[in-house]
Amino acid sequence: VGSQLLRTVAQMNVHLDSEQLHMFLMAVDTHSFQQHLSRVLDQAIAASNARTAQENQQMERNVVEYIQAHLFSPQFTIAEVAGAFDTSERKVGAIIKLATGLPYKEFIIQLRMERAKMHMIRTKRSIKDIALDCGYSDPLFFSRMFKKYYGMSPQEYRKWLSSKEDF
Repeated sequence: VGSQLLRTVAQMNVHLDSEQLHMFLMAVDTHSFQQHLSRVLDQAIAASNARTAQENQQMERNVVEYIQAHLFSPQFTIAEVAGAFDTSERKVGAIIKLATGLPYKEFIIQLRMERAKMHMIRTKRSIKDIALDCGYSDPLFFSRMFKKYYGMSPQEYRKWLSSKEDF
């Protein structure tokens, strides 16, 4: 019984340590062997799940890093990200949701708005230039998004910043 079932385990690509191997060889009946096999398979599944979780976390980091590196082009799309990782747009959305807790579009808007705010604070560049640098080809659309996100237009934000500097 033992040698035949060991071949089956080997075909399943499950590696046994010496103690597990000894337990299989000492199995006197099918029930005993099944109990040992069940424990080994549980361990193999747990190890596989751990590897999968690590691979998923790495994929999440890679996708987020790719987006952060390429996001500020006005031509940037979710299709570009999906193509870069040979996956679907839906999968990219799911990865972003897992990695950030935000839906894909909200994540993109958040990154772009944070960059816009940084430019507003650190530079005197025009709103049009900031919009382009943040991935918006239309400055009016950028201004609407900025107002929706921060509750004030880019011009109002600039005035508010300058009023804070006067103190």
